[in-house]
Amino acid sequence: CENKQCNLCPSNTYSKNGMCVNCPEYKPSTAGHVGRSSVDMCFSCGAGNGLINGKCQACPSNTYNVYGSKKCTPCPDNKPSTFGKRGANHVTYCKPCKPGYGLIGGKCQECPENTYNPDGRKTCIKCPNGKLTYGYKGAKSIDSCNTGKVDDVLKKLDAAKEIHNDIAIKNS
Repeated sequence: CENKQCNLCPSNTYSKNGMCVNCPEYKPSTAGHVGRSSVDMCFSCGAGNGLINGKCQACPSNTYNVYGSKKCTPCPDNKPSTFGKRGANHVTYCKPCKPGYGLIGGKCQECPENTYNPDGRKTCIKCPNGKLTYGYKGAKSIDSCNTGKVDDVLKKLDAAKEIHNDIAIKNS
């Protein structure tokens, strides 16, 4: 640049027709270099990594990236957790929480009161029609949601006693 002050294109961009253009989604990085003049100077972040805060970094837990493209992909709702693993490079690192647990605060944790989760999906399911779990956390089934009527509670208590008695008889 003669008699002009030239500004170099910042990292993760390249010059195209005199304009700075972002590197493409599938190869988002210039590895910290500035002043790149061609898309050929943009690179993939590598499997298990994404462009985070302008730098290629390991994907956070509960995400993965197969090709090292710009964004890490969140694990699917039915398999929400990588159980703390960072840098997952395939969806197979995503696993369900155990039944009665959901993804809370980025970790598999016990479902709160008045919710249940039969298969460890991302979100615990709210008990329907005003039913409650009455202090019980980690419910695995909608059957844990009760109306609060004494008859309902007694029926469940009787069913539990029968199961307990059957087990006691088998073990004697």
